[in-house]
Amino acid sequence: MRRRQVLGFVCGAAAAWPVLARAQQTIPVIGVIGAGDCGGFTDLLVATRLGLKDFGFVEGQNFRFDYAF
Repeated sequence: MRRRQVLGFVCGAAAAWPVLARAQQTIPVIGVIGAGDCGGFTDLLVATRLGLKDFGFVEGQNFRFDYAF
């Protein structure tokens, strides 16, 4: 009975491996670091988003922003 349990575990892990590998893919991150409040960066960030959108990039699908102010 032990042999069947081990074989079942190995086969189950082998079948689940491609699903787990696909789930770990990440999207690129653009880091924004600024001193003070984000008021001075608002226009720049809007322009950056529009420029990336012109090239077919959509925030949340192809990339994401990380902010630190």
